[in-house]
Amino acid sequence: MVSFSELQNAKPALWSAAADDWIKVAQEAERSAEHIYQRGTAKLAEHWSDAMGQRAKAGMEKLGKEFEAAAIVVRAAATTLDGFAEGLEIIQQNLKSAVAFARGHGLTVHEDGRITDPAERSDPAKAAYARQAAAQITDALNDANRLDQKAAAELNKVKAAVGATDPLKVRDTLLTEASQNQLELIRAGLPMDADPRTQAAWWNSMTPAQQAELKKAVPVELYDMQGLPPELKKELAGPGYNRVEMIRWARENWNGPRLHGGNDCANFVSNSLHYGGGLGERQARWGIFDDDHWGQGERTGFGPLDQRTQSDSWHGANAQRDFMLKHGGKEVGLAGARPGDLIYWEQSGDSPDHKRGEVYHAAVVTSVTPDGDVHYTQHGPMRDASLNGRIPFQHVHHGNARPVVVHLDPDWAKK
Repeated sequence: MVSFSELQNAKPALWSAAADDWIKVAQEAERSAEHIYQRGTAKLAEHWSDAMGQRAKAGMEKLGKEFEAAAIVVRAAATTLDGFAEGLEIIQQNLKSAVAFARGHGLTVHEDGRITDPAERSDPAKAAYARQAAAQITDALNDANRLDQKAAAELNKVKAAVGATDPLKVRDTLLTEASQNQLELIRAGLPMDADPRTQAAWWNSMTPAQQAELKKAVPVELYDMQGLPPELKKELAGPGYNRVEMIRWARENWNGPRLHGGNDCANFVSNSLHYGGGLGERQARWGIFDDDHWGQGERTGFGPLDQRTQSDSWHGANAQRDFMLKHGGKEVGLAGARPGDLIYWEQSGDSPDHKRGEVYHAAVVTSVTPDGDVHYTQHGPMRDASLNGRIPFQHVHHGNARPVVVHLDPDWAKK
């Protein structure tokens, strides 16, 4: 059990520093895997093609996969440590706020967290303040214990995966779960069930820097708190479409049926904008002959017909990126990413699968955690997945890909 003094004296920055060290280890393993694939496996296939060469190639491939899988496992550990540090910082701030509240009303907070009135008077108001502060301290300690248990359980999963040799499997299970749990660890200290007055006091106790981090990490949760100011909720929703509801829709429908089969990523982004964010279609002036519009087409249930009447910008990743940039979108870079933005993968290196400069994938930015990692949701096995975890895997197997983040202020939605 986490004690009052342990929570009060905890140092979240040390956990963040440990996560940074683990990321460096993961990057070394990723570079090793890439070198093995490119300088070992590829060269063997080119210069040593007999049976012995094939056995050597298989051995090199196995070694490359082991390095790659190890990197993913280490990234999962780092992601968990980051989430723990971020959640711990919030909970520790909650505790400091409770202590400040008690002392501000003339109460004594003891080393074990007990609260007393130094004047020892039967003052009903003081007694009520003491009960309120004690309840806040108890909540903080309970949150800290849940955080500790959740992080420990996640790290045990990471420990069990040590020695994994299938990089795709650990990426799509362990790392994806760790990315989702990072957000759960941040949410652990949020006063979601508190009364509006307590929620308002909690928000006001945060520094502007802490508030800015939380707005990017947990916008949906902040939006749903009744005690937070209306102007904050307006900021989180943003102009043109409601980014919070877009994120909510994406998270609720990420694993729904594919409407047109195959890669449905851009169609998912369009549906998130339209059905979640409430963004209206941009109508075609010349019907199906007008390629400068954004529309879902017919909804007959007959896939080939429905897709044929859709605009390319609705269901094609490359066309969608170009359309959004033309009609109010602005590329902001990873450092400028915000929840509710759109993210595209553009081929920037040699690849047998995609042309250089081609956009071949699209997703919704659903969170940006305080460690700077962009979390995205797509149609398929990725909900709140880590971009930092995907990029190295993408580079190794498909050539360098450039993530393109687009902040959209749709010109057709303006009045």
